[in-house]
Order: sequence, then structure tokens, then C-alpha cells
Amino acid sequence: MAAFSCAVGVGGTATTAIAWQLGLQQYDRARIDGGLLTLADIEVQIAKLEPLSRAERCAASPLLAQRGEVMLEGLYILAEVCRALHIDALRVSGGGIPDGVLQTLL
Repeated sequence: MAAFSCAVGVGGTATTAIAWQLGLQQYDRARIDGGLLTLADIEVQIAKLEPLSRAERCAASPLLAQRGEVMLEGLYILAEVCRALHIDALRVSGGGIPDGVLQTLL
């Protein structure tokens, strides 16, 4: 299977992961769009969240207040998709699938 050097990540897990990586306290699409999230970045976030309870995950960041209950599982899925498709990095789009498709065409 051919390896991808980069793909587009959309949806709550990808956008929350890049926002958390950037240290944002709230969602800011202008800062999130186009952000680069590597598989290594995803693995670091998994390592930070794994030892925490669901309540602790929700309290870890204002960004995780609403996603803390599902964030770890979302990161597991994102990491496995990257591994399975040999994707090294995701370029994050806050606009959803249609915007992500357009971004790949630019």
C-alpha cells in the first residue's frame, strides 16, 4: 500500500486535538484550519489522557470539557487509521468533510 505524506483530518477529535496541541482555551477555527497534527502528536495526547479518569479528562482543558468523555477513544481511532493507511500527518480542517476535500485539491 502506498504511504501518504499528509491527509486531511476533520471532525471533533481532529479539531480538538490540534487546538489542545496549540494550547488554545477555546475553539478558534482561524487558528485550527491548516494545523499539522502528526501521528506522534496523537500518540503524545493519548499518553497524556490514558492515565486520567473520564472526569479528569474533561477537566484537563476547557476544550475537553465537552469532549473529554470520548476524546481518548477518538484519538485511538485516529491513530489506528493513520497507522493502517500509513499516514504520517493530518492537515486539520475545521470546516468538515466538504472543506477537507477542497483543501486537498488546493
